[in-house]
Amino acid sequence: VDALSADVKDPIVTCCDHGIAAVIHFHRGDGAAARRHLAAAAPYAARIEHRVMVWPYALALSLDLEQSGAPGKALAALAAGLASGAEVEELLVDAVRLAVETDNPELASTAAAAVEALMNGTEIPHRRAAGLCCRGLLERDPALLMRAAEEYRDAGRPLDRAQALEAAAVAFAIGGDASSAQVGYTAAVDVYLTL
Repeated sequence: VDALSADVKDPIVTCCDHGIAAVIHFHRGDGAAARRHLAAAAPYAARIEHRVMVWPYALALSLDLEQSGAPGKALAALAAGLASGAEVEELLVDAVRLAVETDNPELASTAAAAVEALMNGTEIPHRRAAGLCCRGLLERDPALLMRAAEEYRDAGRPLDRAQALEAAAVAFAIGGDASSAQVGYTAAVDVYLTL
């Protein structure tokens, strides 16, 4: 983020850099540092054409709202990113997760359909994993979520893997399978700790 001055970067690049830094800080539990990056990105985001959404910035805004106890507003921030039509692949699983949590089946289905379209005929491992994860979240199916975690592992996406394992643990617990829930939860924590 700080390797080059923002004065020599395109506003999209500056917004993306600060967005990524904010996402990392939110995932590490450092909301204050994350919000400093969001504040630094905001003037650059305002200079970007409205049809362009910088996905790390949209994700960081959503994480800020979610961690502040406003999951509906967090979903709206992701929905704005999805509506932009640009670089939305990275927002889809979080959009489905929040749509399921906030009981918005229409948006959950729309986001899941977008993942299915990305998956169609793809050999890209993280896209296959995202499709499995979205289906698992929608259907509250722990087996699909565990398969998604395996695919994310194969794709080299540890954070996504941990989140899929965590979602599987919750689905197992809801289904009354406490021992499988514990296994999924422990595996998720192990991956989170490696990060």
